[in-house]
Amino acid sequence: MQCSYNGTYECGICTCPPGTFGKFCECSTDSITGLDEEAGCRQGNSSLVCSGRGRCVCGQCQCFPRPNSDENVYGKYCECDNFSCDRVNGILCGGPTQGSCECGNCVCKPGWTGTDCGCSESTESCMAKNGKICNGKGKCVCGKCVCDVEATPDAPAYYGATCENCPTCPGLCYALKSCAQCQAFGTGELSSDEDPSLCARNCTLFNATHVDELYEDQPGEKICQFRDESDFCTFFFSYYDHPRDGSVQVEVKKTKVCPEIVNAWALILGIILAILAVGVALLLIWKLLTLIHDRKQLAKFNAEVENARWDTSGNPIFRPATNTYKNPVYGSNK
Repeated sequence: MQCSYNGTYECGICTCPPGTFGKFCECSTDSITGLDEEAGCRQGNSSLVCSGRGRCVCGQCQCFPRPNSDENVYGKYCECDNFSCDRVNGILCGGPTQGSCECGNCVCKPGWTGTDCGCSESTESCMAKNGKICNGKGKCVCGKCVCDVEATPDAPAYYGATCENCPTCPGLCYALKSCAQCQAFGTGELSSDEDPSLCARNCTLFNATHVDELYEDQPGEKICQFRDESDFCTFFFSYYDHPRDGSVQVEVKKTKVCPEIVNAWALILGIILAILAVGVALLLIWKLLTLIHDRKQLAKFNAEVENARWDTSGNPIFRPATNTYKNPVYGSNK
């Protein structure tokens, strides 16, 4: 029994009969080829015995057990296992619903592909709101849209979970307005005193968060603005359509921008005073211009008077104010 019933046990050592060998005479020469006992335990030209994961016994590999009972090493040369396959988020072959690990390779279940069985063949998650796969602007790869990112003169670059966004597209501002307004300020068409749950029932896509300022931090993030009819103030919000899971992140600015309240009487009085001030200013300007003109004319007249002081003796057209007449008969003898 100590020598596998094939030899004799002498001085603590088994003496094996012809045709058997081994520490306990457990091996038969019929199970090996050639003189090298380990030749049958090497795969191809490999120098590793049993792929380094087992021991060669009688020309055959006996694979080492794993500490984890769910992990197995197997194969003629211990070359296979069920734990060294690719993983999806740390899960072997994406989990039992997506695939299983066989001899170091993932064998995928129907509906899944890829080396890690992480690619879904379903196009449901790629369906856009218009019923087209990736809005007709991309391809569905592994259950996710790969959008046409190269812009042309006739077509802009698209992005988003279903390739529905682009730099010149109208975006989701109008679609998200009512929910952002009722969640942030309790106003708008989805706000009702008679039905307080109206907003919560209709706005399940996102939960708006308040922020002090809005920034377009991420590619594709947009800022929208609308007027709140309840107070005529303008409110602002931004949205970002996550390309991975299709969720929408909405941030609303805490403060609105409201028009200043104008005092009507002050406005009217100000207009009247402005008109009067303009009239007085025009009158003063006219008076000043008239004064300047009159002074110029007076100076011109005075200059002409100084230059026109004639000499009466030398004036050919001067006529004295008296006339002298002679009586022809005065002094004659009668």
